[in-house]
Amino acid sequence: MKFREKRWLSWWGRAPSRSMIIVVILFLLVMLPMIYSLADPPSRGQDVCDDCHGGKYDLVIEDPTFTSPATIEKGEAKQIVVTVDVTADGKTSDWEFDMTVRLRSVNSKVTISAAQTFRNQRPTGTSIPYTWTKDVIFTITGKSAGLDTLRAEAVIDPDHYVSAVTRSSTDTITVTNQAPTLSTGYFTPASGPQGTGFEFGVTYTDANGDTPSYIRVLVGTDQYLLTLDDGTPDTILTGEVYSVSDIVLDEGSHSHHFEASDGDDTARLPTTGETDGPEVLHENIAPTLQNDQVSPVSGYSSDQYTFRVRYSDSDDQAPSGGVALIINGGERTETMAVDPTSSPHLRDGVFSNGEAYSITISLSVGSYTHTFNATDGEEYAQIGPINGPFIDDDPIIRVNILSPSDGEIFKDDEDISFESSYTSNVAITDPVFRWHSNITGALGNDEDLFRMLEVGSHSITLNVSSSTYDISDEAMVNILVIHEEPPVIHPLVSEYTHETELNVDENSTIRVEIVVNDDHPIVLEGDEFGFLWIMDGEQIAPSGNYSEIYFSFLDSGLHTIVLNLSLGDDLFQLFQWNITVNDIPAPIDQTGVIRSDLGTFGPGNEVQIGLPFIDRESRNLSVVWTVDDILLDAIGLGLTLLLENGVWANEGPHSLKAIVTNPDGTRVLVDLSYVVELPIVGDDDDDDDLLPDDDDEEPVVQDPVVKKNKIGSGGIAIIVLGGIALLVGVVYGIYAIAAPVEKKVTVMKEEVMDWDSPLENEIRKGEVVHNYPPPPPRPPNFPGGRL
Repeated sequence: MKFREKRWLSWWGRAPSRSMIIVVILFLLVMLPMIYSLADPPSRGQDVCDDCHGGKYDLVIEDPTFTSPATIEKGEAKQIVVTVDVTADGKTSDWEFDMTVRLRSVNSKVTISAAQTFRNQRPTGTSIPYTWTKDVIFTITGKSAGLDTLRAEAVIDPDHYVSAVTRSSTDTITVTNQAPTLSTGYFTPASGPQGTGFEFGVTYTDANGDTPSYIRVLVGTDQYLLTLDDGTPDTILTGEVYSVSDIVLDEGSHSHHFEASDGDDTARLPTTGETDGPEVLHENIAPTLQNDQVSPVSGYSSDQYTFRVRYSDSDDQAPSGGVALIINGGERTETMAVDPTSSPHLRDGVFSNGEAYSITISLSVGSYTHTFNATDGEEYAQIGPINGPFIDDDPIIRVNILSPSDGEIFKDDEDISFESSYTSNVAITDPVFRWHSNITGALGNDEDLFRMLEVGSHSITLNVSSSTYDISDEAMVNILVIHEEPPVIHPLVSEYTHETELNVDENSTIRVEIVVNDDHPIVLEGDEFGFLWIMDGEQIAPSGNYSEIYFSFLDSGLHTIVLNLSLGDDLFQLFQWNITVNDIPAPIDQTGVIRSDLGTFGPGNEVQIGLPFIDRESRNLSVVWTVDDILLDAIGLGLTLLLENGVWANEGPHSLKAIVTNPDGTRVLVDLSYVVELPIVGDDDDDDDLLPDDDDEEPVVQDPVVKKNKIGSGGIAIIVLGGIALLVGVVYGIYAIAAPVEKKVTVMKEEVMDWDSPLENEIRKGEVVHNYPPPPPRPPNFPGGRL
């Protein structure tokens, strides 16, 4: 036994010292885990806990909870609390996340305060599972009446391996509207004769402060719109008076009621039935006779005599028994009829504006008086007795040709004087003269005239007539016209361009030229003609020898060009051109390329477009914008749509149209389109682009990417320090044996695991261990710039 012990001691003495062995063991137990831990710190979704779900923790975001009020009144504001819960079954200090909570209106019946984002959040607690809870307050305001769906969304940043990135829940709310009321209706006066202007009024009240879309009074089947009395609807809550005046009604008793609407609901006063009044009284007004006449006033027994008079009645009552014509105080009475030759409004059966009556009769020779008489059944009207007509024997007329004499000879270049006279037993005030040649035809209608006649034997006749007396007479002479060759005389102006009536388009140019004949006998050598050009009454060229000129027309319509051709101070000839200029609408010019497909955008993005158009004449262009056939307030060539609220922000394709018009009425229609698309769950875009996932399926949770351990610069330094510790352990082995190994392991783990924040970890390690996702791409720039 001693030998074996001695041998063992001998081996011990030859083997490495116990201190060295213990130091080596401590080095392996402490330094290797530390090297592994210092190679790379755990990232989000990565964990050093081997007992927690296969090496990673799990965050769980629950559906947000909220309860909206059943109703909200239009214009009213209320608060809604949205509660969001997140749980973590791992160590709480290993998790940090961002959370965005928003409340949306599906039907745009309410307006909602902005979304709220909470950054750098951690679950809290003292044991698994750790929790994070947040109550988020939103303010909603009733916008328009109707049913709306509110959608609460909780969006966690996607840089975690979590059970869901977005959770949502919905509830419904109804925006109510208080119907307007009508009160204190009135009308004045209560009654009146025909032609009275009546006034109607009522007080309009609306608890929501809505101005009326219409207020009207219905009198029988006729309706009249009422307007605000004081011009400012500042007391709608307590009542505003609306009225209409100068309403003229037919004779008789009337009834009425008032109606109004605030755009959503209507009101009526009275609620049922009608209010009696007003009453239009009948007041008989005597008829009148006027514009009496007889034609002719004097004449002959062979003539026809026409009597006329106008009957009027303000009550629009017809003459009872007709209108009577009484001759010589009753010797002869005739009933007159409506005059078929009068103006249409005097034979339309409306007696308030007058009806014309007439009768045509024959009378024998003598002097007469006549009277017109009529009645509406209550009152009478009469004109007369009036003197006339005065009737004599039938008239006669005798005509005589004084010149030329019968058989007289004239030259064909000679002015022949034609003179005449006539006699009659009556005073003729409307003689008509008709000179005629059997060769030339009609010569003229004057009593005396001058004419040149062509070569030949002419039978000249003169007829004189009177339509008043229906009489005529005729005389005749024969004359001879011979020919002698005149001297040769050339025209002063040999030719000129363009016809005198022209039709051209706006902005066109024409040339006008006058060619003067210098061989004309009146033109002497050295004479210079003057050309004075005038357009629309204004001189357009200097005086002088301008025989050719160009005209440009900028304004449409009728223009007149006049040329005064003169020699010295004497005006020789005048030329005139009438030119009609047609209006040509100016086009709209396109200065750039328009891309009809604007692209795909997410909620919160901006859709921008600028239209590259100018007016040919640099005038302002008007633009009407619509999106999905909804009229927008924008009026310029540039437009920016913010995809937050409104139907244009809904998911899917959208149609954007613009109608561009210039002052001439030229129009250009532009059809554009864009698409609103929800990002895929887990997208690395900014959380403002995250939309709710409408599917109920849970997103697939991907396995974390586990980095391979490697020895960094810190690990190498630890190895060197471990070597030094090994040498020191040889000398101080016994002291090293006494060190508690388990405690060192625990302390080293705590030094590696207990990081205060990712930022501190970056500072300690000198390398980036987490990057937040980049911001979403900005929308593209379009031609025309931004508004």
